[in-house]
Amino acid sequence: MIGFIGLGIMGSRMAENLLNSGYSLIVYNRTKDYIIHNRFPAEFPLEHMHKDLHLVAQSAYERGIALPLANLAKELYGLAKPYGWGQDDFSAVYRLLSGQK
Repeated sequence: MIGFIGLGIMGSRMAENLLNSGYSLIVYNRTKDYIIHNRFPAEFPLEHMHKDLHLVAQSAYERGIALPLANLAKELYGLAKPYGWGQDDFSAVYRLLSGQK
């Protein structure tokens, strides 16, 4: 969260809002079902997640802030795109992580 503070976002506030929102439970349940059934209908396409993570990494770089986990996530989403999963939901990155090709 230190990196987010450098970007003007209060880390503790962001974590509190994300973890305590009703939306996080909805996203978790939806993603869980996608993984169980190995079907990933796009609500937020994987290629959009890759783009957004790239913008986060670029913004952090411009401010001299290291975000190694965000960069790792960005690269994972980038690796998933050549498999044709770019239009699938962002949770389709699970396929890559579980060794599906």
